[in-house]
Amino acid sequence: MLSTKQVAFGVSDRPILRGIDFQAGPGEFVGIIGPNGSGKSTFLKQVYKVLRPQGGEIRLLGADLLSMSNWDMAQKLAVVVQEHECGFDFTVEEVVMMGRQARKRLLEADSREDRAMVDAVLERTRLAGLREQGFSTLSGGEKQRVLIARALVQQTDVLILDEPTNHLDIKYQLQLMDLVKALGCTVVAAIHDLNLAAMYCDRLYALKDGRAVCSGTPQELLTPERLSALYEVDAEVIPGPDGKLRVFFRSGR
Repeated sequence: MLSTKQVAFGVSDRPILRGIDFQAGPGEFVGIIGPNGSGKSTFLKQVYKVLRPQGGEIRLLGADLLSMSNWDMAQKLAVVVQEHECGFDFTVEEVVMMGRQARKRLLEADSREDRAMVDAVLERTRLAGLREQGFSTLSGGEKQRVLIARALVQQTDVLILDEPTNHLDIKYQLQLMDLVKALGCTVVAAIHDLNLAAMYCDRLYALKDGRAVCSGTPQELLTPERLSALYEVDAEVIPGPDGKLRVFFRSGR
């Protein structure tokens, strides 16, 4: 569904990505982990074309992503970034409807199908009761649900999450991840919280200093040895009652 080969990027003479190979298959939830400055968000920005790689290739559904028009890409790939403010105070329904623009030509009016899709997604994301409320009046968790809903109405096969749970309370982190996990599409997410990564991801890629240093299942990557090498801290990893791993860090190293 989504793959990269030797993606490289830098600023001035400073390399930030040093040849990233990556692959996410149909229906997989793939997490990208690593310390601050490792290149997680920079890598995803190459994928959704905010930044352009200085080397390598990116393929989406078998096609060259870098040669696609933004309109073609938006029909195949949706993006949710960290919660942000709108320049104008659109209502929740208006923000979600913006996602349908990926399916329209310039100045094409909203159709009955568009409105039905938005209604269904507002119900699914538990936003129907907020549809007339201004986006700027919402809580951080509610705003992120609106941005997820906007991505859902694009009806894409691939969803990119660029650190969407930062600054959210635990309740809203879990609600957002539960919602995304239930979608069944291919999801690629940059994740800081390793316990969330262990709970929701099928596979992980670990980045450090702009390189993908290892990849595998959470059980393969979230070991004390690998976490020590990646984050330079001591960690204890134990299985929880649900079989998912729990990561505990220790200070004093």
